[in-house]
Order: sequence, then structure tokens, then C-alpha cells
Amino acid sequence: MKELVNAIINAHLDKVRVLVRTNPELLTQQTPNGYTPVELAKAKGHKKIETAIARATGVPECYTADELRQLLVDYVAWLSEEYYAAGWYDSIEYKLWALVIHDKLECTHQQWWRKRIGTEELADLKFLSERTQAWAMWNDEHPNDPDAEDVLVVALIDWQPMYNAWRAKHLSSRT
Repeated sequence: MKELVNAIINAHLDKVRVLVRTNPELLTQQTPNGYTPVELAKAKGHKKIETAIARATGVPECYTADELRQLLVDYVAWLSEEYYAAGWYDSIEYKLWALVIHDKLECTHQQWWRKRIGTEELADLKFLSERTQAWAMWNDEHPNDPDAEDVLVVALIDWQPMYNAWRAKHLSSRT
């Protein structure tokens, strides 16, 4: 448990992933301070570690539906920062979705990213979208409304037509 606690506190994502895979029983144990590993990750604000642990446990009872949707938003924002050095890169939600669903459109164009996105991160995104039945997207509809949310979480049933429209536009602009 001490090794997992140190990995969570020090934000060593790869080490956390290995430990939860090889020692899944650790996920139900408590730290000396009385936290479960996911509670510790939540307390530390490590969204990618939270997601990795949540994926390993299948979503513990310490998440509400709203918290899982916020985790999805935070994870997309983290990926945008990590791979594009931008808080929310233009069209990141579409590009990530293309990768999640293995759409050849974006899979072949990762050379524009700072580095290739990993399979674990894609699995995390897929897990979050399946658990929430939603996807996070930038709100372009109300840019001058100070009360409007910057990022929307939309149901997958509503997201897919939006993605299809973006994809069609994206394809036509390349020809």
C-alpha cells in the first residue's frame, strides 16, 4: 500500500497503473489516513490517476454522475494541455473522439500533435465516455455570454451527429 500511496502522491501515473493491475486488492484497502486509493487521488486532484484507478475498479461508489462527467471534462483538458500545450485546443474533442473510435481520419494525422497519444489514455477516455454516456465539447454557441459554460457535456446520442458533421466538413476541407 505504501508504494501505491507514494505513486499517487507523487503523480507517477505509470507506476499507479502497474500497481493497480498487479495488486488489485490494494484498491479496496485504506491508507494510514483512512482513504481508499481513489479518495486519495481525488483529494490530491490528480485527474489522470483518478481515472486510471476508477477504470481499474469499474467506478467506485465515491463518484456521482456529475463527478464522472467533470472527470471527463478535466481529462480532455489535461490531454489538450499535454499534447497541444493548450487549455482546450480547437477541435480537440473531435480529434480525441476520432482516436477513441479508431476513425482513420485523425489516427493518420497525429503528426500534428506534440507526441502520440497513448493507448492507456485512449482507454481512459473510452471508459469515461461509456460510463457517462457522454462526451465533452467546447461551447462555441455563446462566446459573449458570461453565464454560459465554456465546456458542455453532451449525451453520446447527441454527440455522434455533431462529430459526423465535423468529420464531413474536415474531410471536404482537405480535398
